Amino acid sequence: MIARGLLNIQGCKQIFRKVEEATQSLLDCNVLIDLVDAKCELQPAEIEAFANESRPYPWPQGSKIALVSAPESEQYDQLSMLSFCLSARNVKIVAFSDSKIAVD
Repeated sequence: MIARGLLNIQGCKQIFRKVEEATQSLLDCNVLIDLVDAKCELQPAEIEAFANESRPYPWPQGSKIALVSAPESEQYDQLSMLSFCLSARNVKIVAFSDSKIAVD
């Protein structure tokens, strides 16, 4: 999935709904969400609330999500916090600042 433009918490919710819909019938899959051209505006309190309100995602145990951010540290920091909070909810998700490393 490729997302561009402003990414706030509502955009995150929409992305995760779309990923959930697209992967429902797949047993184990790897999902790469390219946010390199997105401008993240995710506040820590919003990230924590999103992770806490979300039910554990129904993806199979072997499925993984890679979030690829723009190289700016602020963008990466926001996506890292998002992945950390969702990881605590048993979602296999990691943030990367390099798409080649994310694919590997």
